[in-house]
Amino acid sequence: MGSQEHEILNTLQEITMAMVAYKTKGLDPRTQAIACINGFQGQLKYWWDNFLLEEEHTKILDFQKTWTDEDGVQNQLVLPCLFIQLLYIFQEILEKNKQPPNQFSST
Repeated sequence: MGSQEHEILNTLQEITMAMVAYKTKGLDPRTQAIACINGFQGQLKYWWDNFLLEEEHTKILDFQKTWTDEDGVQNQLVLPCLFIQLLYIFQEILEKNKQPPNQFSST
C-alpha cells in the first residue's frame, strides 16, 4: 500500500472515530456530520466548500436510515452518505494519481 492510500485510510479512520465519539456524546446525526465536516482540511475542505452544491450539502447532512432488527432494537446509520461520498472522492484521487507500472526496455 502506498503512502497516499495510507493517508486516506488514516483520514477515514479519524472520521469514524470522531463519529463514534459524537454519537456517544448523544449528538444527533446532522450535528455529528457538521462536526466532522468542520474538521476537514486540505482537499477534503476544498471538495466540501467548492465542489458540492448547497443542495448536495443538505442531502448529505439530512440523510438518515433507521430500522428495527429482529430483537426489536432500533438502529440508525449515522453519516453513511457523507462517508460513501468521501470514499468516491478518495477513489477518484487515487485513480488520477495512479502511476503506470514500471516497464523496462530491452534496448
